[in-house]
Amino acid sequence: MKFLGNHYWQLLAAGMQSRADELGVRLDIRAPSTESDTSGQLELFEGMLYRNYDAYLVSPQTDLNLRSALLQARSRGQMVLNVNDAVLYEAEHWIGPNQYENGVRVAQHLKAIMPEGGEVAVIMGLAGSYAVINRTAGFVDTLEGSPFTVVAKEGADWDLHRALQVSSGILDRYPRLRAFYCNNDIMAFGVVEAVKRRNKLGKVLVFGTDGIPAAYDSIRRGELAGTVDSFPQETGRIAMEVAVRLLEGQKLPRVIFSPQALITRETLNRADALPRGNEAR
Repeated sequence: MKFLGNHYWQLLAAGMQSRADELGVRLDIRAPSTESDTSGQLELFEGMLYRNYDAYLVSPQTDLNLRSALLQARSRGQMVLNVNDAVLYEAEHWIGPNQYENGVRVAQHLKAIMPEGGEVAVIMGLAGSYAVINRTAGFVDTLEGSPFTVVAKEGADWDLHRALQVSSGILDRYPRLRAFYCNNDIMAFGVVEAVKRRNKLGKVLVFGTDGIPAAYDSIRRGELAGTVDSFPQETGRIAMEVAVRLLEGQKLPRVIFSPQALITRETLNRADALPRGNEAR
């Protein structure tokens, strides 16, 4: 896994475990100490290669940090599935939400609720991550040619406190800012705090990504304006299902997208805004 200190990855792991239990599969879950511990994640993967598992489901922190271990696994004839976030291009299968679409959904919503446009900013995660590149690109590309101007794109390494610092600086430089799009919910909470300290809650909208339960609570309190929920439990269940199907010899597409939806106060309690199985979230 990428990091179990983030509720998103806890939910993804829980989804994998629940489907593994139903299928009679033994699942061993490991994760590094932080969300940016690229070498620690590599060491974990390398150590697991010698335990001769039937399949490895990996969520790399960057596109490259697990590549050497993946190549070792391939040379040993072991199956590696890339689950969410960064992309291991040599992996035979990738399962997860369409990361580009994450940013698209927030940008489309802003265009609908603010047709007059304005200045907006992006708070990005760890540099080089496939999710960061594509979530940001989806947002920026969708706003191109509209009345919106992306005045800042700054990284905060998935960290709440770093996001608080970075967004505070952006708010100081751009007092007319209308909204932030954050690459994950944890950073969005830091941005919300920066907005609250300037008494701009409701005036500067903050959108996150991941849909962790704390983000839902923040939306209910009128803090976060929205989050793109990638339904990690469902993604985990799908990933485990794919692994078992492949081990049984079934042919499946290389890329399998899992569901996602933009959640706002208006859609929070609408069953049709949530994929089946997540209505009670």
